[in-house]
Order: sequence, then structure tokens, then C-alpha cells
Amino acid sequence: MAGDQAPQEPAHQGSQVPRRTVHRRKDGRELKRISAYVEASLAIEVAVFCARTQRDISAVIADAVSGYIREQTLSTWAPRHQGA
Repeated sequence: MAGDQAPQEPAHQGSQVPRRTVHRRKDGRELKRISAYVEASLAIEVAVFCARTQRDISAVIADAVSGYIREQTLSTWAPRHQGA
């Protein structure tokens, strides 16, 4: 019976294809939007830091993530190549 079954949801539930995946800035940079969830206190800390230093939140997050990846890559690969 129709009332006994849960409504069927589309296969792409929760993820719609964005209209534009790459955003071009006036300075020529191409940016892609991503979403991340962080603790509320960290979100506030980042927002306050950016306000105090007059920096763009996206730029601060990009710098932090790039630095983290670079650090992790070096710590993962450096020991293997040092003793050779």
C-alpha cells in the first residue's frame, strides 16, 4: 500500500550538481568551493583572527591546509630519503 512504503528519494540525495564549479576572480585566480565542518569554537577563532588581521577567511584556510599538507608530506617522505 502507498502509505506503508517510505517515499523514494533520488539517487543523488543531498548533492546537487553545482552550476559553476570553478570561480574566476578578477585577479585571474580560479577557485573551487569546498565545504568543511569544524568545531564552533574553531570557526569563531578563525573569524576573529581574520577580522583582526584583515585577511580573507578563504585565504587563511587555504594557507593553513597547504601548510598542513606540506608538513605531512615532508614528515612522511623525508625519513625514507635521508639515510640513503
